[in-house]
Amino acid sequence: MVYLWYTILVRKVVQTGEPVKQAVRATVTLPAWLDKLALKLGRLQGFRTRTQVLHEALLQYVKEAERELFDAAMGEMARDPSIQADVKGIEREYAAAESDGLGE
Repeated sequence: MVYLWYTILVRKVVQTGEPVKQAVRATVTLPAWLDKLALKLGRLQGFRTRTQVLHEALLQYVKEAERELFDAAMGEMARDPSIQADVKGIEREYAAAESDGLGE
């Protein structure tokens, strides 16, 4: 298997609409087939450089990982007996408001 080595300097990262003042130099090792495929697909999506492709891929990975962690935390909260008791209490409080006007 052939590996390609690249050193990437990200000069500007925009996630919140403002450039980050600090950049990180990273060396990435990829199998040649993955590099070729990523560049081909990246160009179809309008990316001109390998850095742009890798930057977007890493942002997508981070977003997905954050979402998975959030979903897991929400699932854990939903199984918490004290949270379930609070939710049932809130449901009882608002039961009359939910059905208000339905019988008229």
